[in-house]
Amino acid sequence: YLAPPTRDPLPQFSGKTIVFFTYDIRSTHARKNPEAVIRAFRTAAGNNPSSVLVIKINNSQTWPDSEARLKKCAEGLTNVYFMHEKLSSEDMRNLIARVDIILSLHRAEGFGMLLAEGMAAAKPVIATGWSANTEYMTPESGILIDYKLVPIVDDQHGYDGLGGVWAEPDVDQAASELRRLIGDPAERTRLGLAARRQIMAYLSDENWLKTIPEGLWNYVAEPYKPRR
Repeated sequence: YLAPPTRDPLPQFSGKTIVFFTYDIRSTHARKNPEAVIRAFRTAAGNNPSSVLVIKINNSQTWPDSEARLKKCAEGLTNVYFMHEKLSSEDMRNLIARVDIILSLHRAEGFGMLLAEGMAAAKPVIATGWSANTEYMTPESGILIDYKLVPIVDDQHGYDGLGGVWAEPDVDQAASELRRLIGDPAERTRLGLAARRQIMAYLSDENWLKTIPEGLWNYVAEPYKPRR
């Protein structure tokens, strides 16, 4: 993930600071909370021509309301760019290698693949400080945004009847942290390297093996048992 991109997927933004977020609409728009990303960017950067927000939307055809809501939220901003292309794994690595800051103001995460991949690529990550990403993100390796828990409301009805809660992140705090990172390339580098060290340690073979129940090894033939 530290390799430079083999091609620039965003040549039109050469020389600009790129803030990046991506989500799949099948994971539900409300849970991924992309409007909060736009609101934070608007406050942090406005129409500053040296910065751009790139949002990659996957499977937008499954719920067209999603993109319509984003475009309405981004009205007046000339530096917000929506991507829809299906990318290979290599192209996605190129994209993450190209951007400068990862921003996710999710209301809940099952793991947070974008956040982990961004950290592995030594990108600074700003994310809601709640749910699965807090298992590997720390205050020393990323920027965790405060939140309050609120009842789940999902217009795609993916969580109907569950009666649960999820996080509502502090967009003003996110905007303040984003403004700071946009204006401080040295801090982006420092935080990105700390993020990479953290995620590589978290996902190391040694740590992964610790999660395997001891009894499982009774069913693994001796030659195939890894050293632990």
